[in-house]
Amino acid sequence: AVELLAVLAERDVLGPACRLRHLREESLVRALREVPGIAFVAGGRPVATADRPYLKDLDETDPAWDLLDWDDYVFYARPGARLAIVSSSRGCSENCAFCSQQKFWKQSWRGRSPEAFVGEIEMLHKEYGVSIFFVSDEYPTKDRLRWERILRLLMRARLPVWLLIETCVGDVIRDADILSLYREAGIVHMYVGVEATSQETLDFFKKNAKAGQGREALRLLNEAGIVTETSFILGLPGESRESIKRTLALAKEYDPDFAHFLLLAPWPYSDIWPETSPYVATLDYSKYNLVEPVIEPEQMSREELLAAVIDCYRTFYRDKLPTWDGLRDTFKRKYCFDSIKAVIDHSFLKEHHGGLGDMPSEVEKYL
Repeated sequence: AVELLAVLAERDVLGPACRLRHLREESLVRALREVPGIAFVAGGRPVATADRPYLKDLDETDPAWDLLDWDDYVFYARPGARLAIVSSSRGCSENCAFCSQQKFWKQSWRGRSPEAFVGEIEMLHKEYGVSIFFVSDEYPTKDRLRWERILRLLMRARLPVWLLIETCVGDVIRDADILSLYREAGIVHMYVGVEATSQETLDFFKKNAKAGQGREALRLLNEAGIVTETSFILGLPGESRESIKRTLALAKEYDPDFAHFLLLAPWPYSDIWPETSPYVATLDYSKYNLVEPVIEPEQMSREELLAAVIDCYRTFYRDKLPTWDGLRDTFKRKYCFDSIKAVIDHSFLKEHHGGLGDMPSEVEKYL
């Protein structure tokens, strides 16, 4: 039997593949091998065909927004708001050793024109009532001139919308002189990939960043009135209770509004697989979700590692809530509290909360 597993390309490949459906199995396998950009199973073995060229002009794409059931697209932190996931670019030219995206896109990057991207946001707001836009790009800010043009077009449009984006710490520092434009353009929430607080770990991850840049990027964004979010990766082979305590202490010092303590999940195709594979305890890829431990460190069991990560969340947010409560920026204060309530109700923390005991009274009074 032949089973189509995946489409590995941007252009239409289902049309050519579906036209082959009446062929006998042997002929079908030969014909499918000639369709670039797909993967399938034949005779119990996976087959991936040749790469299909990427689109050169992303402005040619025209998403079928009319097919969505918009009632499904909500933003928990703002009840009643409609959310759309949009992109201004595709790919990432960085080389992070743990990341699948730079592998998938072969470290390429292509940007849409600022006019096409902002025009899509205007259309979605006016025709579908979208007020929250999650910009799903891996690296939207790569081209400063293009990115500044996007910001200025958004400012000119004066839409009552919020944008949530992610980018590199280096680009935040690069854009220190125009961060006021970010907020004026509607960007209210930014995720930056700090990942680690030591240069040794950043180098292991092949992050194009210096240890102090994460702290500086978060400081700049906080000063600009933008909600900040970042992650710290735990669970390396040499992890210990002491190293996790150090990371937690620095996470507090870096002072993001939201911090994630993610567990390293080294996929077999990642650059860090050779060094980490001896410590991989499971090849059940459903657990490679950055939440469940798949690495067994030398000095901790996986159960101890998960408990330590949950404690990082509990401690970080226990100490963060009074800070939010004292914010003079009423928008940011409300946003942070509404968001953490949504996280508690809808994230993996809810599943594990039962094992943590009752919510401390000093936390409960804020929620």
